[in-house]
Amino acid sequence: MKSRTHPDDFAATAVLPADDRDSNREADTQELLYEEYLRGFDDLPVLRDAVSPPPPRVARPDFRRGERRDQRKVAREDTQSLRQLRERDLEATYREYLGAELEPSNKKKSPAKKRRKSGKGRKRTPG
Repeated sequence: MKSRTHPDDFAATAVLPADDRDSNREADTQELLYEEYLRGFDDLPVLRDAVSPPPPRVARPDFRRGERRDQRKVAREDTQSLRQLRERDLEATYREYLGAELEPSNKKKSPAKKRRKSGKGRKRTPG
């Protein structure tokens, strides 16, 4: 191979210009814009998302085994808890009843309103 007789072309670029600050700012700005451009692709769906297998489905109940779907939105409570709840409600109601009976009433009764006599009940005068 022949030795190179050309002067080194890259030696001239090794010396940086004095106003290198402006070119560095432009390069940094361009780099930031490119990174932002790449970040915009993170939210786009890719082929892998479109082809991925769907989530597993819940197995349907087998009616031959007596399995049934629960149609209720709220699970049914057992009878023992219902009895206890009913007893608590009854006791609270009875305590309210006794408390209302034992409290003396300080209210004065308003006088009974007099009824107005209608025209039918008046005696007619011969006239």
